[in-house]
Amino acid sequence: MRAIETTDTAVYLGGDFMGVNGQKRKRVASVTPGGALLPFKADLDKSVRALLAVPDHGKLLVGGEFEKVNGAEERSLTALDPSTGSTVHSYPDWLPSRSAVKSLARDHDNFYIGAEGRGTGIFDGRIAGRLSDGEMLWKDTCWGATQAVVPYNGVLYSGSHAHDCTMTPGGFPERHNRQHLLAQSVTDKRILHWFPDTNGGTGEGQGPRALTMADDILWAGGEFTKVNDKPQQSLTRFAAGPDTGAPEAAPQLQAANSSAGQVTLTWRAAWDRDDAELTYLIYRDGTLVASRTQQSTWWDRPDMTYTDSVAPGSRHRYTIAVTDGENTSAESKPLNVTVAVDERPEEER
Repeated sequence: MRAIETTDTAVYLGGDFMGVNGQKRKRVASVTPGGALLPFKADLDKSVRALLAVPDHGKLLVGGEFEKVNGAEERSLTALDPSTGSTVHSYPDWLPSRSAVKSLARDHDNFYIGAEGRGTGIFDGRIAGRLSDGEMLWKDTCWGATQAVVPYNGVLYSGSHAHDCTMTPGGFPERHNRQHLLAQSVTDKRILHWFPDTNGGTGEGQGPRALTMADDILWAGGEFTKVNDKPQQSLTRFAAGPDTGAPEAAPQLQAANSSAGQVTLTWRAAWDRDDAELTYLIYRDGTLVASRTQQSTWWDRPDMTYTDSVAPGSRHRYTIAVTDGENTSAESKPLNVTVAVDERPEEER
C-alpha cells in the first residue's frame, strides 16, 4: 500500500497490489469504512502513489507511475469515477515519461501535484490545476523531486530536494545542494521567502515525505535527522508565529578605506529564513551610530557600505548586528580602526 484516501462512505487504497479481500483489483481499490470491498474497479498498469477524493466534482484523482488506465494512455495522472472506477478525465501532456505523481492535495477550487522524475527530460516540480474542468493553471520548473504538497491560506507548501529553481519566479539558481522545504503562491507559482530546511536524512535521503496542516501549524514527516541544522528526527512542525529565528550569521566588518575624518565600512549582507528585508545596526565604541536596510536571500547577498565621520587621528571600535525586526544576531567581532589625518600642508587643505 502506498496511498490512502477517505470520504464519508469509502476508503480508497492505492499501491502495487493486484487483489483485495481475495478479489482482483489492480493497484487501486475501494472499501467501506468497515472494510467490505466495493464494486469500484480500475485497471492501472503500474504503481499508484497518490489519491485525492473530490466528491464535490464527482472525481477520484489518482497519481503514480502508471502509463495506462482502463486500456488507454494516462500518464501518471487520471481522474476516475469514485463509484465505478471508469475514467472521467484525462490530463494529456501534463507529465513526461519517467515522471511520477507522488502527492496530490486541494483547496476549495484547485488541486496541486508534486512530482518526481528520473533521468533526462523529466518533471520534478509542482503543478496547479482547476478542479471544475481539469485545466492546468501553472507548472513550475524547479529541479529536485517533490514528495509532498499541501496548500494553506494561499500558499502551497512542498517537501522536495529542490536544487535549481532558476526559471521559476522568485527562485534560486543551481545551489549544488538541496532545499527541502518551499512555499509558493498558489496564484502564480512564485517562490516566497520562507526557507526552513531539513537534511536528506536516512533511507533514500529525500528529507520530508509528508506534509499536513493542523490549527495553523505545518507538520512535516520524513527521513530527515536535522531541521535548520539542529538534531530533529523524522517529525517536526512550523507554527505561524512568533518568529523566533535570528538572521543567519552576523556579517564581518572590514574597513574599505580611511580618509581624513572618515571611515568607510563594508560588509556582505546576511540572510534570514523567513524575512527578506533585514536591518543592519552599526556600533561605534558600543554606541549605535547608524542603521541600514537591505533585502537579501541565501543566494543573493549584496555588498553593503557605511561611511562614518569622526575626528582625524582618533581610534574607534566598530561592530555590527543584524535584525529581522523581532530577533537580533549577536554583534560581530570588533574592527579597530585608526582614522587617517590630513597630512597636506595647511595652506593646501
